[in-house]
Amino acid sequence: MGKIKYIVATGLIIALSVVAFFHEREATREAFMMDTIVNIRAFHRSENVAGDAIRVTLAQMQTVSNTLDRYLDPQVSEVSRINSQAGLDPVEITGDTLSVLETSLQVARFTGGAFDPTIGPLVDLWEASRERDRLPSQTELQAALSSVDFNQLILDPDGFTAFL
Repeated sequence: MGKIKYIVATGLIIALSVVAFFHEREATREAFMMDTIVNIRAFHRSENVAGDAIRVTLAQMQTVSNTLDRYLDPQVSEVSRINSQAGLDPVEITGDTLSVLETSLQVARFTGGAFDPTIGPLVDLWEASRERDRLPSQTELQAALSSVDFNQLILDPDGFTAFL
């Protein structure tokens, strides 16, 4: 009987060791970018590997955010730079930004303008109105709407520029 207990105990220890070795550990991290809370969870046998995957992912997401976030300084964000140069000059952009803007225009056309990547002036007006605790006037709405038109976003894929 003692030998059977020893074999069972040894088998149990080996089984638990195998389960512990292959058991995935979870790493989590939270960040704030593009006016959104981002929660990431990664699983791996090694919590360090999962944590590294999260760090790499968040770094890439931060790069995208820095490029596309319209609220960032124009020296950082290409989209902010396009907005600040609206009606003045074309802005040099990266291939990634060009791709995002091309897709945005495709969606705008597909939806008949229900999605419009040039909606920023209206968003700004509503944010300012909320801060003043009043609705925007018809005049303010018309002025903002006059700057919203996805057809006015001109992309030059050969020269990697955008003009609004």
